[in-house]
Amino acid sequence: MLIKKISSTIDVRILQEVTRLLEIRADEDIFQLAPEQVAGVEESREQIRNGKFLTNEEAKTENQELLNFR
Repeated sequence: MLIKKISSTIDVRILQEVTRLLEIRADEDIFQLAPEQVAGVEESREQIRNGKFLTNEEAKTENQELLNFR
């Protein structure tokens, strides 16, 4: 369906944008983390492995309590 729409369009701007989007290389979108950021991610993963995390509901409740405290 998408290919059919692209093939049938005559709008040059749309075709140029499609071409631009298709030319984006995946490796250009890779984000390099600083060593401190990598350490933070590893620390977070370790906390998760050890069960030191909140569920979504627990986090919502905690946030609401903090907001109500003011």
